[in-house]
Amino acid sequence: MERKYAALFLKEDKGYSVFLADYDQATCGENLQEARSMAKELAELSAYTEGHKEARDINAVDIQALYRERTGLELGKTELKNARLEYVEVAEDVDSYGIIEFS
Repeated sequence: MERKYAALFLKEDKGYSVFLADYDQATCGENLQEARSMAKELAELSAYTEGHKEARDINAVDIQALYRERTGLELGKTELKNARLEYVEVAEDVDSYGIIEFS
């Protein structure tokens, strides 16, 4: 089973910035595919270190408010137009994240 966490993807001049809605975390990627991969990894790490949080409904996330909360800035009309919300899926069982066993 997986949980879905909302993430805000913002197109920048060079790549994408990503803000997780349910964790106070951000990441980036050179392209959308890399940004999605980085967001998934960060969400998994956050769930592992902080525990799973109650996931927000993506339709209830206010893009402008989330961006302001994380950066202290406002999104312009063009930036808002290039912003997108997507779900990032995280496995329910993240107990073994980053653990390597040596024999």
